Parts: sequence; C-alpha cells; structure tokens
Amino acid sequence: MSIGFRVVTDIPRPQPALVEELSRCRSCDISDVLNRSGTMVGIRAVYLPVAPIAGRAVTVSIPAGGINVVKLGIEQAQAGDVIVVSAQGDTTYAM
Repeated sequence: MSIGFRVVTDIPRPQPALVEELSRCRSCDISDVLNRSGTMVGIRAVYLPVAPIAGRAVTVSIPAGGINVVKLGIEQAQAGDVIVVSAQGDTTYAM
C-alpha cells in the first residue's frame, strides 16, 4: 500500500526551440495530432480575458486540500515552466 506522495526533482524539459515552435500552434491541433494523448479536458479560465501562454508543464496531482503539495510543485518550477494542478476533480478547495 502506498502512503504519502512523490516529488520528482529531475524533470525532463524539452528544448526551448521546440516550446517556441509549439507556441505558434493551437492546443486543440496539437491534441488532435497526438490522438488526444495526455489531453486535459474540462480546463477553463477562472477569469476572462486570459492571454494564451506556452511553456514546459510541471504537473502536480494533489489530494483534497493538499495546498502544501502545490507549494512543492512550485519549488520544482523554473523560468518558462507552467504549473498544471490536478485536484482530482475536487472544486471545494482553492488551488
């Protein structure tokens, strides 16, 4: 039985040139080309308007109310990274 969580500190990051090239594409087109592999559904802006962004994803999956795990994810981020948080569908806590 697994208890606790893991923090990956050696995050593999793509070359900046690839991120730049993909930033000129629409996310839905990238998703289609990848056969929806790794596509996130249900993501929406908290407020509008939101400017488009592109970067390397640092993903954080948290238990209900696990804001401290989000902080660990933030510590792993570098310039140019985008932090993506999955609260496992829980919308009762601020993330």
